[in-house]
Amino acid sequence: MTANAAGPIMTFYLIRAGLPVLELLGTGAWFFFAVNLAKLPFSAGLGLLSADSLVVDASLLPGLAVGAALGVWTIRHISRDQFERAALALGGVAAALLLL
Repeated sequence: MTANAAGPIMTFYLIRAGLPVLELLGTGAWFFFAVNLAKLPFSAGLGLLSADSLVVDASLLPGLAVGAALGVWTIRHISRDQFERAALALGGVAAALLLL
């Protein structure tokens, strides 16, 4: 269930591969969507899905919408260099936190 911990590594790889920013973001989004979809049966089998957890998930949808809107606004207002520096810095922080 820790597959999403590979996010920083995948980001580093896609930046080095030279993908345009929107393709990089789209590739990451689709990849982790597929990974999380594949994990769904295991989560259900382990009893991690319940009516209560689905209510919590639904309550987080407004925050998801706000985050998506902020992401779209941000990506339209920063350069590729700024994006790369931010992604690499935040990926480094995330990688360091995984070591704790």
